[in-house]
Amino acid sequence: SEMQAKLLELMVNQADPQVTVVGDDDQCIYCFRGAEPGNFSRLPQRYEHCTLVDNYRSTANILRVAHVLLEECARREAKTLAPTRETGAPVELWKVATPAEQASELVRAMQARHEEGVPWGEMACLFRCFKAGEMGSLHKPLQQELSLRRVPYTLLGGKGLFELAAVLDALAYLRLPALGS
Repeated sequence: SEMQAKLLELMVNQADPQVTVVGDDDQCIYCFRGAEPGNFSRLPQRYEHCTLVDNYRSTANILRVAHVLLEECARREAKTLAPTRETGAPVELWKVATPAEQASELVRAMQARHEEGVPWGEMACLFRCFKAGEMGSLHKPLQQELSLRRVPYTLLGGKGLFELAAVLDALAYLRLPALGS
């Protein structure tokens, strides 16, 4: 965010800036924190710039679909990620209208895979934001659907933003001037 950029400028020795910024300008889901596509494009104006394109997380099929979806975005840096993993399974696209319909489709797909021989313990559903989304809490309809269809599951929760060590450290650092000498 712009606030983070200003904080960075205050912390960095401007005579000899040694800065490493890691992130993904396509991660616009963080707009609630002030993230916007222009944040990364402003960095080369202030600091030496290098864009990394090797992707170690996603398969080639996932990156191909992501590229098609993102290439029309006007406010993004043009880049093509290079997969380091195999092609992977074909990407499935479901059109659903509600969290309950999404949960129903997901559990149906899980049951189909289980009938094909995939053990329940080898399946997972990951939520980027566990607590709540625009349409409310997305994990609750899934829990209800899993229970209704008697699919075994274990619910593991992550930490909230202000419980993360990096955020707590940054807040402690910002409190130092208030403590005086």
